[in-house]
Amino acid sequence: SASFALVIAVLLVQGLYYNGFQDNVSQTILDALVILIASIPIALPLVLQVNMALGASHLATTYNAVVTSLPALQDIASMSMLCSDKTGTLTTANMSIITDQIFASDGFTAEEVILYGFLCSNADKKDDPIDRAIVSAFND
Repeated sequence: SASFALVIAVLLVQGLYYNGFQDNVSQTILDALVILIASIPIALPLVLQVNMALGASHLATTYNAVVTSLPALQDIASMSMLCSDKTGTLTTANMSIITDQIFASDGFTAEEVILYGFLCSNADKKDDPIDRAIVSAFND
């Protein structure tokens, strides 16, 4: 009941005081909905799963991308760069890194790139082809 009162208060303050009912009604309602969801922490995982499922559906319809693991969306969303060569990996999941062909930007060496990649990967995930390729390249 306290959450409902808070939502009503946000609707009234933003709608009346900030002219939200005249300028942008949908944004006012969305703001109140955000307050409602944030005030009920038990609903947060459900909301997150629904949003990720909607994102996976959008990726499938817009970009013809098949998402097999919803947590993978969280990992990809936090990336700033993904370097990958998909030749053969879709059928065999066998990736390898050719250390002679590593591109290092200014101020870094190829060895440092492999080292930083190794530090960011998880050596315990033997079933992950990217981590396995980086760990193997670092150990060689």
